[in-house]
Amino acid sequence: MCPTRKRDFSMNLETLNFNKCFILISCCIIIGCTSQETNRVPLFIEKEKGGIIVPVKFGNVTAPYMLFDSGIPFDFMMLDSTFCANNPINTWATPDHVGTNNPSAWENSSNQNKWQYMLFNKPISINLCNENFDFKHFTVSDMSKMAVNFFNGAFGFTKDSTRLWEFNFEHNYLEIHKADNYKMPSDCYKLPLLKGPTNGPFVQFPILVKCSNSDTVIINELYLFDTAALNDIILLNKTNKNTLDFFRKRDDAVLIADRGSYRSRYIVEATIFNGLKIDSMRVYTNEYSDLMTEAGVIGLNFMKRFNLFFDFKTNQVGFQPIKNYERIIWYDYHRFYFSWDIKADKSRFVKNIADIKNNYYKDAGLREGDEVVAINGIELKNLTDKETKSINESRIREMDILRGGKQLKITVHLGEEAFYE
Repeated sequence: MCPTRKRDFSMNLETLNFNKCFILISCCIIIGCTSQETNRVPLFIEKEKGGIIVPVKFGNVTAPYMLFDSGIPFDFMMLDSTFCANNPINTWATPDHVGTNNPSAWENSSNQNKWQYMLFNKPISINLCNENFDFKHFTVSDMSKMAVNFFNGAFGFTKDSTRLWEFNFEHNYLEIHKADNYKMPSDCYKLPLLKGPTNGPFVQFPILVKCSNSDTVIINELYLFDTAALNDIILLNKTNKNTLDFFRKRDDAVLIADRGSYRSRYIVEATIFNGLKIDSMRVYTNEYSDLMTEAGVIGLNFMKRFNLFFDFKTNQVGFQPIKNYERIIWYDYHRFYFSWDIKADKSRFVKNIADIKNNYYKDAGLREGDEVVAINGIELKNLTDKETKSINESRIREMDILRGGKQLKITVHLGEEAFYE
């Protein structure tokens, strides 16, 4: 072999070896990235549903639409009865107890609104983000009664000190880390996770609130993290009375329909963490009796301003501010104009009418005590989900009512602002 060809052959070997190394390194990087991605799941898989929706596995059974609800007690899970019926496995074959409950922890409910559930006092395991989690108890019920019929179930945190949960709202993913091998970013505001009146994640910090007329108040309550609440801050009936009075004396409240009654909403500027400004924060006060033992709730629209890190080993939560905040607009929220009382035979009578400007129902002639028989030709006694959606989306509502035994028709023309929070 001539020297030139020998040199060329050596160079080819070097090139070949380099290419092999490059391919090997690239494969390692790709495999590493792929492995990393398997420990993440996207948040808000279906944004129109509003909540944090993640896929989980029960052995070989996949539940693609599980709601992550941090307001649920630690180590507890709820499953939808239709999902369980379509995926029969031994885990949910035999309940320990069958009972009835309110459709929400927020309210007292009449008997016709209660729903049946099956309680299982035994562990249930899931695989989430390529990690296995054990929950101590779970229930099975018709989750459509809770207005979440598009979910296969709901669960919150397991208080596992070996893991750290990262909710990255900046890049839209949930990742679960080994607590021993992960440190929160240095620009996090770290606060202790506290014990509250219920078994869930709580935090407390002062919020300086400034209203549109420059009036100020400091809110300093113990807040439950509730990712299923699509709000900023909710002040419940156990909030400091002076704080509630501050808001309830204001005349700029917007009434938002909620659970047969309403909440009052106030848009404010806020300052937290010794100088961090939050514009257009929504504060809500309940205007009805609730069963909640918490004083306040931090909802998802507040949390989304940060990447959040829940470390149950050190019992800390980290708030990392982000710049690309986008508010969730939940189109099932509507302005409050009136409420009704639903009788045992499912007939509906107007209970009270809000005395507010631009109450389109009151202006159209609706009165307390009226029985609303139908809206847009749809009888209300046996409403389907599809019919309810059709009514909620209509801007013109033809109402058939009974008043003192007389049949009347009322036409309500709703304004644009009636359709979103």
